[in-house]
Amino acid sequence: MDGIKGKLRDLPIRRSFVFYVVFFLAADILLCLLTSRFLDLWTIPARNTVMLAMVLVYSLMCLAAAAGIFYETKIKKPLRLLEQASGRIGKRDLDFSINYDSADEMGRLCHAFEQMRQALLDNQRLVWQTMQERKRLNAAFSHDMRTPLSIVSGHLEMLQLECDTIEPEEIREKAAVMEKHLKRISQYVEKINNLHKMEELPFKPKIVERRLLEEELMQIGELLCGSRGRTFTLHSQLTEKTYELDLEILMRVFENLLDNAAEHARSQVTVLLEETAASLLIRVLDDGKGFSRTALENAQRPFYTERSREQGRHMGLGLYTSRVLCGIHKGTLEIENRQVGCCVTMRIQKSQNQIKS
Repeated sequence: MDGIKGKLRDLPIRRSFVFYVVFFLAADILLCLLTSRFLDLWTIPARNTVMLAMVLVYSLMCLAAAAGIFYETKIKKPLRLLEQASGRIGKRDLDFSINYDSADEMGRLCHAFEQMRQALLDNQRLVWQTMQERKRLNAAFSHDMRTPLSIVSGHLEMLQLECDTIEPEEIREKAAVMEKHLKRISQYVEKINNLHKMEELPFKPKIVERRLLEEELMQIGELLCGSRGRTFTLHSQLTEKTYELDLEILMRVFENLLDNAAEHARSQVTVLLEETAASLLIRVLDDGKGFSRTALENAQRPFYTERSREQGRHMGLGLYTSRVLCGIHKGTLEIENRQVGCCVTMRIQKSQNQIKS
């Protein structure tokens, strides 16, 4: 019985309608035959008139039953689900799902509607995450601007108050200090502008051969690590012949991670290429001292660095930039310490179809 119900549920709407009409037409004919036989057994005045009336009644009853059952089994539930879903979406409530288990046209429509709802929900979450990220970035920028602005403001105020008594040499010294911190402010502003541009980078995945990917990573690794006096090693466990990647984004992240690893390594930088069913993993390992506990928690935040700003070459934006770029590629950035040094992993999805879903 369940198998028959399942087949009827999955039957296309047109065939289902024809099935119910034919079924109840057969029932109509059967009732008419039974009634005719009954009237033949009993002598009833105006037999033909009664028979005609009964045929009309049976036809209307069977037609109404066919239409009613067709509506109840094929139209009512999906129509109610879609109506409820459109009402909730209109109220910006996307925290629900549309479940209608049928392979007919209404089932496909419900599935398409569910995909649309999921896409809207993902976009809503992405917008919220972007807003939160922008707030954190603005807060970090404002925090780091306070020191150079305070220094410049203090020196200007001092020059105004002591303009009649201050020596030219002291003026030059204060001007040099102000120039230094104004350059810092200019660098911060430039970095922020570059970050905003980076967040708007288009995602353009293309088919990349495994051999080409390995050669590109090897070439950059040997060049960058060699210039720092570090030994570079690449181990690949990739098995597929091609991957669907945005190579430009991938290489920018790789260069950032490699540059950071080479800067902190004692002598050796190692890259491991691995894969899972859905993801491509690029692990960058160094033999340095690793991250402190505080750095592990905050390394991917904008402008975070354990060094002073004068010592830091990237203003604490290297790993943050890498995380943003990984996000554009629908991936993540993972940081962990090892027994010796640390490991930073870029994890991205391999398939464009997975990314779109």
